[in-house]
This record gives sequence, structure tokens and C-alpha cells, in this order.
Amino acid sequence: MRYIILFFAVIGFAELYAQHCPYDGGTLVAVKLVGANGQAIDPLKDTVYLVEIENPEAGLCTYAEGLLKMPLLNATAYFNFRKEKYGAGYSEGLKTRLKNMKVTDKANLFVGLNQAERTCMMKKGNDFEYRKRKFVITYHAGNKKISIPVPDDAIRALCTDSKDFINFKPLVIKL
Repeated sequence: MRYIILFFAVIGFAELYAQHCPYDGGTLVAVKLVGANGQAIDPLKDTVYLVEIENPEAGLCTYAEGLLKMPLLNATAYFNFRKEKYGAGYSEGLKTRLKNMKVTDKANLFVGLNQAERTCMMKKGNDFEYRKRKFVITYHAGNKKISIPVPDDAIRALCTDSKDFINFKPLVIKL
């Protein structure tokens, strides 16, 4: 009898973790753009981008075809974009979650990737091949262009528990 109760307890516990969150497949890249003295800089519009690199077969990716180039947005613009794309409930929930984890306090620019933007999914016979995409952050200021590689650990899954953000540090770009 004890084993039956234990069995159902384990199954019930496993079911809790099988539930999908509203950010399933979504990821976040957060950047802190700073000046020479370490002060946060609010860049001009359309000057900071997340750019995909080293994917000669990007045109074969399904759902997010071609090499990606996405603008990084300040917090207000980022959450407004999410609100327009996914609705107010999604945006407000994400805003609260990132604020509670102090992500919005530590970074000043954000871009989100959906699953197809994070991983190139290419048709291979009757199946698919998945390839993680590689990115750089580019910043343009006059004639100056800065390009910073984005390490895998700087692309954070939104649908994990908060442990993924406990020691959160944004990707810092110093001008």
C-alpha cells in the first residue's frame, strides 16, 4: 500500500513539472550598454542589434528564415512590443517576473527570441535537424561599429525556474 501511495505521489509531482509556462520556448538576451566610466547609456533608436552569424544555410530554417537581425529595445519598448505581439497578460506577467528577479534593474536593453529564432530547424528527410544559432551584438555610433559575441549562457530561457536568473548578469558592452 505504501508503494502505491508513493507511486501516485511521484506521478503527481512529475505532473506539476510537465505543465507549460506562457513563455515556453522563449529566451531573453539582456544587455547593459555602458560608457567609459561604467554609467548606463541609453542608445539612439536603431543602433543596437542582435545579429545572427555563421549560418550559411539560414535560408533553409523553418519559421524564422534567413539570417536574423533584431533591434535591442529599452524596457518600456520591449514590454510594449511583447504586449502587441502576445497580449497584455503575457507582457505584464513577464514584466513582473523580470522585475522580481532584478533583471530590469541590471540591464537596459532587451531582445526576446522565440524557439525558431533561437534554434534553426531544417527539414531533413521525414524529420528535422536542429542547430543553435550564433549571435553577436552590434552597436553603431557614427563611424564606429562594435561587435560583441553573445555566449550561449547570455541567452536565457524564460520558462525555467528562477534559478536561471538568481545570479543574473547582463552582457555588458562598454563603449
